[in-house]
Amino acid sequence: MIRRLLLLLSGVTEKASRFGPGSGFFRGRREFAHFHSATEIDLRLTRRVIRTLPKDWRLVRRKTASDWIAFKVRRRSDARVACALARLAWELARS
Repeated sequence: MIRRLLLLLSGVTEKASRFGPGSGFFRGRREFAHFHSATEIDLRLTRRVIRTLPKDWRLVRRKTASDWIAFKVRRRSDARVACALARLAWELARS
């Protein structure tokens, strides 16, 4: 579901991730998402946006400042939230 949505977004390509094994999703030359596993997606949201996100067990923040945050997907409702966050990451990746 999430992968399908990512590929429907305008200008998105799937190719080898710069941050590990597996595929990354790019808008232009900027990677904005990749999967750590079938149940966890890493999203580039920027530090500013990450600071505004509410505390949520599904969000895995880095110990050091980062533009990336992981999101855990356990249920279909989690996938819907992950899709909304992925769309935000795509919007932020336009530069």
